[in-house]
Amino acid sequence: QRWRQLSFSHTMSRSFLLLTILISTLLIFTSSVASRQIFISQREVTEIINADVAPVTKKHETCITEQKAFRGEVVQLQKGVDGLAEEIALIKKLIKAVKATIKDDHKTHKDKLHTLLTNLLKKLEAELAAARKNVKVAKKKLSTQKKECALIDSHREKYMAAIKLITMAEANMKYADTYIPQLKAAAAEYLRQYTELKNTESDHRATIAKHAQEIKNAKETHKQCTKDLNRLKTDKKNYETCANNLTSYTKKVNTCKAENEKAKTLHQTLSNASTKLNHKISTLKASAQNWKKLAEEYKPREEKPIEEEKIVQYTGPHTLCHSTGDPHYVSWTNKRFDIYGFEGDFVLAESPDEDFVVETRIAYQRNYANRGLNQGVAVQAEGIIFESLEGQLKIDGQVKNLAVGSTTNLRHGVTIKRVNAVTYLIITPDGGKVQFQQVKLTATFWYHQVYVYVPNAWVGKAKGLCAGNPPTAAQIKALQVTDQSKRKRIFGVAYNPPVGNHAVATLKWKNAGFEKEAQALCLKATGKDADLYHDCLMDAKVCGNLEMIKDYQEERKSIKDLEKQDAQMRAGPLGTAYRYLAHLLSELSVQSQQLKKYDVVKDLKSLKLDTNLAAQVEGIEARMNTEIHELRNLQQELALKITK
Repeated sequence: QRWRQLSFSHTMSRSFLLLTILISTLLIFTSSVASRQIFISQREVTEIINADVAPVTKKHETCITEQKAFRGEVVQLQKGVDGLAEEIALIKKLIKAVKATIKDDHKTHKDKLHTLLTNLLKKLEAELAAARKNVKVAKKKLSTQKKECALIDSHREKYMAAIKLITMAEANMKYADTYIPQLKAAAAEYLRQYTELKNTESDHRATIAKHAQEIKNAKETHKQCTKDLNRLKTDKKNYETCANNLTSYTKKVNTCKAENEKAKTLHQTLSNASTKLNHKISTLKASAQNWKKLAEEYKPREEKPIEEEKIVQYTGPHTLCHSTGDPHYVSWTNKRFDIYGFEGDFVLAESPDEDFVVETRIAYQRNYANRGLNQGVAVQAEGIIFESLEGQLKIDGQVKNLAVGSTTNLRHGVTIKRVNAVTYLIITPDGGKVQFQQVKLTATFWYHQVYVYVPNAWVGKAKGLCAGNPPTAAQIKALQVTDQSKRKRIFGVAYNPPVGNHAVATLKWKNAGFEKEAQALCLKATGKDADLYHDCLMDAKVCGNLEMIKDYQEERKSIKDLEKQDAQMRAGPLGTAYRYLAHLLSELSVQSQQLKKYDVVKDLKSLKLDTNLAAQVEGIEARMNTEIHELRNLQQELALKITK
């Protein structure tokens, strides 16, 4: 349809152009004939031209005759020049012959003959020069005559061309007189057809515009219908989803109502326990205030007062740092780095009050080339020393063999749990947690994967390799524990570099099949944790078996359990109560530490007073320690309930 429309418009344009030309031609010829006769007859024009061209023709014939006479004269003169040239050449030969053949005996005759010939030669040369000059003049006249004849001939040719044009024009005019009526008739017919075509074109254009608008309306309708259909499908799918969820939500609502009733009962129990705790706190605060008054009254005058130490205690969630492999570190600020080329005891983590300290012992091992491993780990928590070295666990210097899955409660609220055969978890009441694994490489060498959890408030204040950005070599040396450093060694025995373990050895897989199996199992055991995956592969390569991969599965599970437990301790009324007890314990711990730091009992005894003030202060200190112990036991019971 579009092609037909274009063809129709093109045909109309061509017809209109042809019609315009014909009409213009017709108008020109019609006006010329109708107004006046602008042409004269061919005979009259020919007579006029012939009258003018006759003298020109005669003059041209005379010019041609004169031109022939000039050309004959030039030829004759040229022949005379050529004859003189031949005579001169002959005389020159005779002069040479006279000189060559006549002997000197006839000198008089010889000279006379030579003079005669020379004079003749000069006369002929003068005649030759004059003849050549005449030839030149004759040629110039001939050239001038040729130009005059050519000019006359061009005038004559123009006259003849004009006669031909006039004859042709006369024939064209006769043809035009015959063709003009035909053109008029054709012009009228073309004008009629043009009008019809113009009207037809207008109708077609209106029809095309109407069809285009109908197509546009149809497309808009189709587009809207498609949108409505998609919305209908979405609404239907949402309705089905809501219908399915309604049943599930109804069950959850019923379950929530039942749990709400249990929570109300538990909340009432906790409220009663909180009332009792507030009464104990009031009593303890009154006792602490009395002690402070006594300490200020009997403190030696010359001693300067010591500012109370400000310690940020656990009040919320934890932040993780770990040291694994050979070794790889992720700090509390989530910065990843490695430490190569160092060995000895290093501070991994240290709380702001320095009561919670974790140290690792980095030692070289042949199978790990020139990289060290965490050979041992030592933890100080509330004055208790934990040490894991050479496959043994020591608590305060005593070897302990804890049952798998058991939890041991120690003094000051510290607990240790043996998660599985190789994993241990240490928890302190102030929020510090340490989890480590004992991995056996050889009969005499063990290494550890260490994970340290601390309260978020410690980040930025706590010290150690876990503190923040990747440490420099100088910062690593500053965190090393040696006999020359001022840091306290937690390990019972100083580090002694093993002999022969610094030699570099290339560690290879047992075979390709074992390597692929280890990769698949480690990926399944560690999930998307890249560091655990790397350490798992390294342990499998070193140990040469796949049994240890189970430890990584248990380790990953224990880390998730810790995170879940931490989230539970922050949520709900039980979490609120747990945080309240943690804050209360932190305050009591600060006061107890101040008692030890001031050592008021010793000062009172040194004064040798008759009063029993020293005994009273000792009693206050003993009661505070008892209250702290009872509160920690209560907190541990609450933590067990939250975990369950």
